[in-house]
Amino acid sequence: MVKVSVVMPNYNGEKYIGEAIKSVLNQSFNDLELIIVDDASTDNSRKIIDSFEDERIIKLYQHKNRHVAYTTNVGFSRARSQYIARIDSDDIWAKDKLEKQVKFMDENPKYGACFSRVEIINESGDISNSNIDLLNHFNYAPNRSQKEWLNYFFDEGNCLCNPSALIRKQTLDQIGNGYNIAYVPAQDLELWCRLLIKAPIYIIEEKLTYYRWENSDTKISGNDTKSEIAFYNVHTLIRKHFFDIMNNQEFIDFFQERFKNKKSKTDFELDIEKAFLLLGSDKRSNIKWLGIEKFEELFKNINNVEILEDIYGFELKEYYKLYRESNFFDHSLRRQIFENETKIHNLSIEKEKLISENIELRNNLNNYHNELTNMLNSISWKITYPLRKISRFKKGK
Repeated sequence: MVKVSVVMPNYNGEKYIGEAIKSVLNQSFNDLELIIVDDASTDNSRKIIDSFEDERIIKLYQHKNRHVAYTTNVGFSRARSQYIARIDSDDIWAKDKLEKQVKFMDENPKYGACFSRVEIINESGDISNSNIDLLNHFNYAPNRSQKEWLNYFFDEGNCLCNPSALIRKQTLDQIGNGYNIAYVPAQDLELWCRLLIKAPIYIIEEKLTYYRWENSDTKISGNDTKSEIAFYNVHTLIRKHFFDIMNNQEFIDFFQERFKNKKSKTDFELDIEKAFLLLGSDKRSNIKWLGIEKFEELFKNINNVEILEDIYGFELKEYYKLYRESNFFDHSLRRQIFENETKIHNLSIEKEKLISENIELRNNLNNYHNELTNMLNSISWKITYPLRKISRFKKGK
């Protein structure tokens, strides 16, 4: 049995997959297998994959395209190792990524997974700072406890880079099923939540993963408007079912500090606490339909009205007021918001480019002035001064 199984899903990744495969095979840690699962690519991916004859590679070819979560789960099911790593076919790893992560996991058996910090690379493979927001998103989240991570994921969503993960297979087997295929393109967020219920996670403070960012029809994630809408909708679904993945005691352990009534413990009482949490779960757009939907179920029993009023201080008029605050079925408004955010994002990129160009021009100008000053102060320039003066005198005659 190998120590690490690396799972690489691919769909039409001919442009970068060769580089991605080499970055895995060239790892300083070599007790690994690379499971490449091609998702019925229509380009030259298969030809490139077949060109690698390393005995550590397992090649799986799907006959029907089912997208990244399903394809990755096929790879997970073939893994026979202590740890599982994930890499996309357009990303790259630092040579010592697995070596450092395996060492950490071996020395810290309580952790279910560890991650690394990230560099963003462009189409040419060069480190790029054009997407500062994404870079900050991946690199400035501190390490947290299980409770803190689950509360963060519930409120804010994901901030961990999927291709940077090394997962303990024993923990993955405990939670079962790998990715939930219903949650593409945010399937990794839901997986991290299930994993965190069983074990803590850790981020290694080194940039060991090179994450490629570009617009492409072959990528599930992107920065176009449709991708933004998909992320929003899937994150909403994940929040809706967030508490379904934990039992009552786990819910109390991780979220009791936010309860309206800290003594809540029965199924009914905990349903009320979940309703309040869902009511405030979507900070970005102030759409509260998740909580409203939960309260709708609770108000089907008229006896619950007095309990909500007396114990939780929540009156019917407050519930009715929620309907006036947001048109939570209007997807067109969300679409317009995302389009505006995309325009703002593109303008910020253009601004960064112009700032970089100005810096380069100023540097060139300073270099020119320095060269001119050095020349004017040079001995040769001073010695030839009389000759230049005679030359100007003759021209003036």
